[in-house]
Amino acid sequence: MPRNYLDRVVRQLADGSNPVQRNIYLSDFYPGMEFRAALDLPKDDPNYLKQPLQHATQLIKRYWDVYFENQMDMAPSSIVLTTLVAKMYEGENSIYETIQKVVERFRMAVETEKLYYRQFHVSNPVLPDEIFTKEWDKNPKLFEAFVLFMKSLYAFWEKLHTSTGTYQ
Repeated sequence: MPRNYLDRVVRQLADGSNPVQRNIYLSDFYPGMEFRAALDLPKDDPNYLKQPLQHATQLIKRYWDVYFENQMDMAPSSIVLTTLVAKMYEGENSIYETIQKVVERFRMAVETEKLYYRQFHVSNPVLPDEIFTKEWDKNPKLFEAFVLFMKSLYAFWEKLHTSTGTYQ
């Protein structure tokens, strides 16, 4: 996946074409607090400056890593996940709300496509003729695995959303 792909999507959202988008940083809520990652971050990519879309994408990708850990041959490519998250994003102002809305919108999109007995495809937003998911036509089990992953993510997120402080 190109390193600047998500950056380009964020810039497009922040350039004024999306009036809902505002710049809200984690550091806005915790002034003076130092933020650190488990691993060193690139110097040109400070974590506290990332937008909700970037954080949400990272968290969803981490869930993807864990979900497909023992079946990487069934995992969709990272660019498919990044593109779908970006397409489902509508300028939410928090990481939590971004993930909540993305998983809800994806669930609704899959249900709509099922009504018409078809699977959707994910194309490159810059070059629409480039289909990132063309292998789904050759092997429909890959699409099924992706839908099961998103259903699992939705169920996990709903459980977190409705929890009372303990995860079971």
